Amino acid sequence: MTDLQKLLSDIATNKIFPEDLEKVFDEISVALLRQTKLIAGQSEYLIKEIEFYFSGEYYNHFDSYAHSNQYKTVQRQGEFGEWYFHRYKSADAYAKQKFRGLDLAFGNKEFKNFGGILIRQIQNVETSQIIDGISNIVGEIIKNIGVENFHKIATETGQFVFDRSCSLHLEVFGNSYDKPIHKSARVIPKPDTEEKANYYQRFYRYFNNPEIKQVRP
Repeated sequence: MTDLQKLLSDIATNKIFPEDLEKVFDEISVALLRQTKLIAGQSEYLIKEIEFYFSGEYYNHFDSYAHSNQYKTVQRQGEFGEWYFHRYKSADAYAKQKFRGLDLAFGNKEFKNFGGILIRQIQNVETSQIIDGISNIVGEIIKNIGVENFHKIATETGQFVFDRSCSLHLEVFGNSYDKPIHKSARVIPKPDTEEKANYYQRFYRYFNNPEIKQVRP
């Protein structure tokens, strides 16, 4: 079974050879899409679709789509094992906010690494309901864990992703099934700079729902 936490930590602390970075993304996708559940309150979810965002000097990998220098009030992609809620300012405003999303942060500011795995689709284990879309997933989480817990996770520092006492965490449970994992380009805005153009077509989107279609070849 893939050691998800170790793989993410190895990237964050420059223990992966730069030429192996994308191969390790593949390994992490297997762990998340086949071996891991997302626990939100009393509900359990399978992770069905993710996207990688990462920028690091050691890896010579400068993905301008990563949030390495944005939203400085809560610069979560520079931390390890934290949940990063995009554009978060307050719980009241976030409940009504249109543009929002959730990352598993795997960065390390000391090593100048900024990383996040965006969760794009999940499936309720008990009901089999698919929750599709990054904003809908955030809404589902708030509903399950409550506003007070949500605010704490969104603002406080701590490796909540791997903390089973946290109302929102990951739980490894072993291989669930052997459905193929597909890769495609990410669902991101068209590049407006040369730096973004270099990463626009990277196959950093992973999904195991066969009904999901590629956005671009």
